[in-house]
Amino acid sequence: STSVLFRNVFQTINLTDLDDQGSVVNDKHFNNIEAQVKYKMNLFGKPWHLFYLGSYNSIQTKFSPITVFNEEAYLRYYSHQLESYYKLHTKVILSQYLGWERAIANYNTEVNIETKRPVNQEGFAFGLGIDYLLSKNTALYLRHRYFNYEDRSFELNKFAGHENTLE
Repeated sequence: STSVLFRNVFQTINLTDLDDQGSVVNDKHFNNIEAQVKYKMNLFGKPWHLFYLGSYNSIQTKFSPITVFNEEAYLRYYSHQLESYYKLHTKVILSQYLGWERAIANYNTEVNIETKRPVNQEGFAFGLGIDYLLSKNTALYLRHRYFNYEDRSFELNKFAGHENTLE
């Protein structure tokens, strides 16, 4: 099942390593590594801010001091987001967004009946926007984002589209 909460989507993945009564046979261990980088420089004499947020996650049966990056994990999830803000004028800022995410499950999770493969998802997004500063503490944000998503194991689980926001 899939749950949507504001800007995030969460998916339930069913495990198949259960005993005959359907009870859980293995403990679950969760790992998360996040990297956040901020960098400011001048381009043509104007400030340019770059932000990166990376997330590396896994769920597995054994303890690990770091994220598990192989098939021993029930699920591996990777997310990368790069944002850029360039000041065009004292009141106008150009914003850019680039995002990529990947979710890979192993064969101890529910598989597609037709392909016999577990979750194998990938998503990509690219966005542009303009920020207009109305006053010291008020701004207008106009954004456009293109995105696509596909699960290579589940043929019907794919989409692409455009999103516009005005805040």
